Amino acid sequence: MTEKTESDTSMRSEGSGSADSFTPAIAHRAGHGEDEDEVVIDAVEERRAPCKPVDVVAEFAALLTAYEITRITGDRYAGEWPRAAFRRHGIAYEPADRLKSDLYTAICPAPPRERPRRRT
Repeated sequence: MTEKTESDTSMRSEGSGSADSFTPAIAHRAGHGEDEDEVVIDAVEERRAPCKPVDVVAEFAALLTAYEITRITGDRYAGEWPRAAFRRHGIAYEPADRLKSDLYTAICPAPPRERPRRRT
């Protein structure tokens, strides 16, 4: 386990329990000051559907607590339910400023402008 730092964080995406997966990731920045350009992934978990969302939240809240994480950021799926569920375990859930699709767009390379020509 890593030492707790100011930059420990968790980003998660919750599923409905019937079709989607629950997926938390815990990471921290390595280095100090200007050298904090490396991100270390400490834990990544997934619980596939079908599952009971209430049980998965309890399990993941225990994992977050083990890393001394008391605040997480996640998507806005399911409205207030994830915030209330994590709050019951002492974890503050903050909706991400950006939509999940915007985050994917920011990290995925743009498709080529032209289709490659087929050689004959």
